[in-house]
Formats: sequence, C-alpha cells, structure tokens
Amino acid sequence: MSEIEGRVVLVTGGGSGLGRRTAHLLARQGGTLVLWDLNEPNARKVADEIREATGRPAHAYRCNVADR
Repeated sequence: MSEIEGRVVLVTGGGSGLGRRTAHLLARQGGTLVLWDLNEPNARKVADEIREATGRPAHAYRCNVADR
C-alpha cells in the first residue's frame, strides 16, 4: 500500500510539464487528484487522462497561486 493511496493530492501546475507527470504518477499510486493550473482546459484534459488511465477521481480548477 502506497502512502498516497486513499489521500487527496493537490498538484499546482498540473495542466502541463512536470505537474502533469507528477499528477499521473500520484494517481497511479492511488491518490485522488486535484489539479490547479492557470490553463483550465489543459488541467481538465489531464484530469480526463487520469480518470481514463487509472479509474481514479481527478478534478481540475483554474487557479493562480501567485494571486492571493
């Protein structure tokens, strides 16, 4: 059993690059993914990929972590 299994995991910048790869890795370890990205369509695409590939829940939201 993974440390991630059954936990909700927040990935900032989850719509592309390193964030995307990290999100896929954490989903394969059993996490429920929440993806934040400035580019919501990209984040939604990654969430769809995760759900399709792993059957794990994944959610995507537009978020600018630099703006309080």
